[in-house]
Amino acid sequence: MLRSFAFYTAAVTLSLSGAVAGTLIPVPPVPGSTATYVLAINDSNVIAGSYVDSNGGEHAFFGALDGQYQTFDVGKTGTEARAIANDGTIAGIANTNGSVFTLVEFERLTDGTIKKIKKSGSQVLGVIGHFSNSSDKFVGDDADPNSGNIFGYIGVNGKYKSEVILSLDTQGQTRPRGLNGSGIITGFYGVDPNKHGFVLQKGVATEVDYPDSNAAGTQLGAINDNGVAVGAWNDNSGGSFPFTFDIASNTFTPFAVDGASSISLWDINNQGLMAVNTDIGAFVYCPLKQKKCPK
Repeated sequence: MLRSFAFYTAAVTLSLSGAVAGTLIPVPPVPGSTATYVLAINDSNVIAGSYVDSNGGEHAFFGALDGQYQTFDVGKTGTEARAIANDGTIAGIANTNGSVFTLVEFERLTDGTIKKIKKSGSQVLGVIGHFSNSSDKFVGDDADPNSGNIFGYIGVNGKYKSEVILSLDTQGQTRPRGLNGSGIITGFYGVDPNKHGFVLQKGVATEVDYPDSNAAGTQLGAINDNGVAVGAWNDNSGGSFPFTFDIASNTFTPFAVDGASSISLWDINNQGLMAVNTDIGAFVYCPLKQKKCPK
């Protein structure tokens, strides 16, 4: 299993300090699972993620918030659906033997066909990021098992297209995680604990660091077509604190949930709905300004 979160069953209202409120919609567990994690949401509010079975195995799922899911596996030791485009195409990772350098990246087409991401005929090994919801473009990273360096890339139609190059001192560690319809890429670079977020727009890379004196590192994840990204900053004690980031106004908005001590924001769609995992459950967040939240 590549993460650890818990499941919560009751509907709650989000409570934030210094941020806009909204509604948390519980994610129904996959039937028979011991834990369910939501990692992606598209503009039709179709979610995708992973679940753990009674034997500890991890599998991918996708579907609507009514709990009527489809499940699938790539390999035998663990599969996660990390992104879902508006047409239902899914991108994800499959852990083949427990090593970070053997995380197979894949794309699942709407007919169920699995395409493993390759570069010059060789399997890309690393972590895949998110789609531009309106196209079949995505971002990810490719790990070099010999040097330990990690290189970011853009993929199209299940294939490696080009490397993501930043005009920053990445220390050989570049991890794109978000791509929107305008071609803006978000992610992070550097090594623990001093990672830095970045925004790559029209070939220009900008470093993004959370404005808190206790912040040791910053990471940016998915970004929507409105230029709002999800992310988190960490302190030197290992604490992680989620936020949203508006790149146009350079504004950070902290995100907190009453009763939760661990919170991760995984994805954000063009209506501002987010995939949220906490130690008290997996949710879809619907912003207060949204007139109609999914049931």
